[in-house]
Amino acid sequence: DKFGNIKTATTENNAGGGIGSQKATLNGTTNVTIISAPASSHKRKVLCIRAVNIDTAVVTLNLYKNISATVTLVDTLVGLAVSGVWKPVNTIEPMVLDNANETLEMDMGGAAATVNPVVYTEFEDIVP
Repeated sequence: DKFGNIKTATTENNAGGGIGSQKATLNGTTNVTIISAPASSHKRKVLCIRAVNIDTAVVTLNLYKNISATVTLVDTLVGLAVSGVWKPVNTIEPMVLDNANETLEMDMGGAAATVNPVVYTEFEDIVP
């Protein structure tokens, strides 16, 4: 696809560490997990998030960190254009999921006009 070598399979939990990826489709109504929790005793470093607006209308996207069912807003993008891509990752201070109860989630500000946006993520599992 146009993003290069992104795997489109479901989560790759890397029990021995290494690089993994996820693909998620937002649904316009609820938070969707875009990066699952790491395996027990692992950390998961977020390398890349790409939210692609394949809808026919401008959308608002919200990024959350969920820690043991406590959901905290991390970032918001209002007005992602049609065919636009949002990459909300700070490579200087990357996000890290450091236990089996932490995930990253995303939602939309409302229902899609025609097609729900897609989110591609890449992460590195680190074995302590």
